[in-house]
Amino acid sequence: GPAMKNSDGGTRWMRNGKEHREGAPAVEDRDGYKEWWVDGQRHREDGPAVEDPRLGNEWWVEGKEVTEEEVEKIQNLKRLSGIKLGAPDKVVF
Repeated sequence: GPAMKNSDGGTRWMRNGKEHREGAPAVEDRDGYKEWWVDGQRHREDGPAVEDPRLGNEWWVEGKEVTEEEVEKIQNLKRLSGIKLGAPDKVVF
């Protein structure tokens, strides 16, 4: 469960004193604000690392702010790397 519950009803997940949660936001506020963190760095490869209902979204990878297009490139590369190419049964030289 969450490592800390804020007085305003928000939650914050921590590991080793740093914000951290894999596969879900590490910071969530009641107003819908969310941040994804891994090992103390804002990080998300499948969407925005900051979702702010008032100010909009921000994309971050390994603690560096990037563009939405850069995150889409990462997603495409991961999809391509998951494609398995079948090797022929017999290779003739």
